[in-house]
Amino acid sequence: MRETPIETVVILAGEAPRGLAQAALLRLAAEQPRPFFLAADGGALYLAALGLRPDLIVGDNDSAPAELFPQVARQVYPQAKDFSDGEAAYDLALCRGQ
Repeated sequence: MRETPIETVVILAGEAPRGLAQAALLRLAAEQPRPFFLAADGGALYLAALGLRPDLIVGDNDSAPAELFPQVARQVYPQAKDFSDGEAAYDLALCRGQ
């Protein structure tokens, strides 16, 4: 068991978690208290595929349609920006840690 609990998990788009990464994500989802799942746009698709729900979706909504998790809050950015959805998610995760 970890001495310091994981408070926030950032899920990025890209290759879907498999194997040990998928098992670790499912194990974190089952913990009490569960970490805050922060999905960077397309990362929400991976959570949906695993039957998990993000706590916040961050990005320009070009990957995760509004119909996916309509009850989940979104931090929306314009598509024309000088940072990635993943960078925005990491910035928010760092702010949560303060």
